Amino acid sequence: MYQIKSKVAFMRATALLVTMLFFVFSQNGWGETEGVKPIEVVASGTFDQTVDKVKKLVAKEGMMVMGEINQGKMLSMTGLELNGITFLIGNPTVGNKLLSADPAAGLVVPIRLYVFESKEGKTIISYYKPSELLAQYHNPKIDMIGKKLDEKLDKLTSMSAK
Repeated sequence: MYQIKSKVAFMRATALLVTMLFFVFSQNGWGETEGVKPIEVVASGTFDQTVDKVKKLVAKEGMMVMGEINQGKMLSMTGLELNGITFLIGNPTVGNKLLSADPAAGLVVPIRLYVFESKEGKTIISYYKPSELLAQYHNPKIDMIGKKLDEKLDKLTSMSAK
């Protein structure tokens, strides 16, 4: 059996495993995304300014940050320098409606919103349209909620990008 002999090696191995899992799951957006393209909004501010705006504006749109994954910080343990944070955002009342209609919709919500700095130095806010991810459940109630979530994300990202 393989043993990890130092704490630093263990942290690096853990970071690499977590990064690989994120990569695998992000390839299909935690749900079926064949043919679904991410929305990318270029922000006018710096990475840090945009992250701060996103955090502040989520609440104004009636949502909350339910989780935050600093992928840049994790990947720095592997030697990659990257500014990238994934936010898990949602609203428990909306989640209740979606998961009551179909518990499998928990694969799509909370919504993932990724803020990152491109290779060209631009700050990008990226997400998949909830309506497109939720369409796989073939449920009119879920479809209606997905369209409302699209509107909220469009407003949130355009305001955060200013």
